[in-house]
Amino acid sequence: MKATSPTLALYPPGRGGGMVEYQLNQTRSISLLVRDKSVQLYIDRRLVSTGPGLDEELKNLEFRGGDSWSKGKVEFRDISVLRTDNNLAPADGQTEEADDRSAFLTPPGKDIDAALQLAEKDKKRVLVFVLDPLQQHSHHLKATMSSPETQKLIDANLVVVFVSDPEEKHIAGQVSDVSPAHPAWVLLKPDGTVAEKGDAAMGANRGLKWIQKLVAPQ
Repeated sequence: MKATSPTLALYPPGRGGGMVEYQLNQTRSISLLVRDKSVQLYIDRRLVSTGPGLDEELKNLEFRGGDSWSKGKVEFRDISVLRTDNNLAPADGQTEEADDRSAFLTPPGKDIDAALQLAEKDKKRVLVFVLDPLQQHSHHLKATMSSPETQKLIDANLVVVFVSDPEEKHIAGQVSDVSPAHPAWVLLKPDGTVAEKGDAAMGANRGLKWIQKLVAPQ
């Protein structure tokens, strides 16, 4: 990157800690995950930089854009502030995934290509959830799946897959507008075409209506 390229970075640690170059009039999804031990910058659901944690209560957030020489002018839209009491260690993250899998009648797979083959054979579609086990996604997903009717409709109509990389084959670039604090989902046809996509942070009633809509005759 050139020294004067427009970039997005977290301060501290600054440009040396990781940055992303952007273009004028380009929309990017930006999230800050603030913990006691660290502050992390996510851009389009990818971790870009990690800064020091908070020594005292967070009182102000200042949003700026531009390059290393000037502030520039940036429009921020759809700003959400979400609380997450998440200081999970990797081992706890594995427990989270086991919790997520238990919310389905048929345990989700981890291979999108294998799921597409099965979907073609069984005349189903593939529902891919993009989950980060360290982001405490479990309570969102379990709330969405908490209705027994939702579980039965998914089991009868969809092949479910869990992945952690939003840039994985078949879904790359599809969920960049979803906050990393929420589980994202992508619905694929058996040929790998994206049918729909969205955010799986919802409760039992909305979750049921969402699945009823997804499995309705096309």
